Amino acid sequence: MSIRFYHRDKLFAQTPLSKERDKDHYFEVGNKLILDGLRKGNNLGEQIIIYLAVVDRLNKKKIYKISEEDQKLFVACILALWRIGVYDPDTPEDPLWISPEYKKSKRLKKLRS
Repeated sequence: MSIRFYHRDKLFAQTPLSKERDKDHYFEVGNKLILDGLRKGNNLGEQIIIYLAVVDRLNKKKIYKISEEDQKLFVACILALWRIGVYDPDTPEDPLWISPEYKKSKRLKKLRS
């Protein structure tokens, strides 16, 4: 299984889910961003508006013009919005998807051996 992030309906980033870095790990990344916002005095409503604005702003840029720091911010905002419940990995319109485990077909294995 892997978690995938999309920018303008194109794959932006992906990372495999493992025992150490499972869904809960990425849920906690979003949770830390939310807690930091709460400590700074921003309520959840304000945070949702901010995170959606960041995602929208970066969706307007071409993918190759997004800096590495902005890429990390983009992913963190998506994870925070997932944690709050704005995004759902099962909804096709959302920029987040948890893909099932990839299994190679027997035919493909025979071709490679």
